[in-house]
Amino acid sequence: MSNVVIDAELTHIPIVRALFREYWDDAIAEMKRLYIRCAVSREPGSGRVVSRERDHRVLSSGVRSLIFIALVCLACTRGPAPPAPPVATPVASPAVVPKAAFDVVFVGANDVLNVRATPTADAALVHALAHDARGVRATGEETVVGSARWVKLETPSGAGWANASYLSTATSSTSFVAEEMIGALAKGDLAPLLGPRGLYVFDYGTERHFAAAALASAQKSKWNGPGCGENCREGTFHEIIGAPLAEVLARADHQLATDRILKGGNASARPPAKLANLRYVSVLDPGTVAHDHLDWRAFTLYFEPSESGWKWVAIVPDQWSP
Repeated sequence: MSNVVIDAELTHIPIVRALFREYWDDAIAEMKRLYIRCAVSREPGSGRVVSRERDHRVLSSGVRSLIFIALVCLACTRGPAPPAPPVATPVASPAVVPKAAFDVVFVGANDVLNVRATPTADAALVHALAHDARGVRATGEETVVGSARWVKLETPSGAGWANASYLSTATSSTSFVAEEMIGALAKGDLAPLLGPRGLYVFDYGTERHFAAAALASAQKSKWNGPGCGENCREGTFHEIIGAPLAEVLARADHQLATDRILKGGNASARPPAKLANLRYVSVLDPGTVAHDHLDWRAFTLYFEPSESGWKWVAIVPDQWSP
């Protein structure tokens, strides 16, 4: 009898197949082997080979019982099928980036940078970093919550999370080349030099912020600090900062210093404490002999590193005119 005949017999027992589906294929193979052995057996006495068709007629009535017995035996000897391995539920985790060191920036002298247990502003406090803390090691983890990027830091009180807006990647003293920064500024197109922070102007005690697109704005403001009185100047960013800076850089006798502030004779602008950890370039126009050099102008420009190079983040103007 062919395997097709056996398969036809087996299709009549769906309940048994459903109950023992884990062992079904093995049982079918075993029954086919037994059936073939029966099909080629000889009749007692005569030794005549029994035909397959005749065997089918004789055995078909017992196929169901034989399969049921075979399945029960297989189930008893093998035991229950092993459970499927559990599927792990994906859990969001912070991204891991190469470990780095950070300096604290844009934190006032009388303030601290809080390091928290989780990357949220209301999480438990782990440690407080001074406004001028430097070389704080990172664990290599960072994440974004809302619009804020958080970095996990190693502190004396344990690891915790700090808002990356108040951190700047620590760099070596040789990686900052002032001439390159000044050369780019002298071209006059200031916006490409800015990073995501935009530009902060510290105008004699008044802190102003400009996005890159606002540098060319025609909106006028009063300058020279609060309570400037008759010494107030009114103008746009370009008129008060951009154009005078370009004029100073264009002078052949302008002076340049890296990480050292150049001052005129009666300088009054002070370097902001919150910029203490940023690299800077000081530019000085020494003024003219005609005015006994009292018409000097100075600008201190602060930079921080980014993945695309150094970015201009702040400027402190200072000048005195007769």
